[in-house]
Amino acid sequence: GETGMTFLNSSSGQATGNQCRKNGTDGIAVTGSATPILKNNICEGNARFGISFSTQSAVNASFNQCCQNSYSGILVTSFAAPDLENNVCEGNEGSGIIYLDNAAGQATGNQCKNNKANGIEVNGSASPVLKNNICQSNLGYGIRFQRGSHPKLENNDLKDNHSGDLKKPGLFG
Repeated sequence: GETGMTFLNSSSGQATGNQCRKNGTDGIAVTGSATPILKNNICEGNARFGISFSTQSAVNASFNQCCQNSYSGILVTSFAAPDLENNVCEGNEGSGIIYLDNAAGQATGNQCKNNKANGIEVNGSASPVLKNNICQSNLGYGIRFQRGSHPKLENNDLKDNHSGDLKKPGLFG
């Protein structure tokens, strides 16, 4: 099995109300300079990520359910900068949402609960805006960001996370 749905290069369009389950890689992959709108999709039980954004993709992804994936619910990497709004990322083996490399964009009103790592994780030189998200009951932190990353945090609700609610880089990272 491969990816359930892929948007490549400069493709656009809309994916609404799809079920992308138990795929060999990702439920939905957006790469290149693709700019689709992703709404009300269920991406669960995939071998990697529920939804992945890479290269320079910029998209609006809202009201998607990215649950019980083998890695994280949503991956944002390279120079991707999507707007993630009101998505549910729950019960993933990794983090609910993870930003890597030089990723940016905005995550607003997402629910990241009961993930085996963190609710939202920000690594590399990523610089997303994280606003009004609920990160609850994750095994790691509600929000964890590492040295070199530059997230902007505003009004996030962090509670009942096993390792703590917020992990900022310290002397040892």
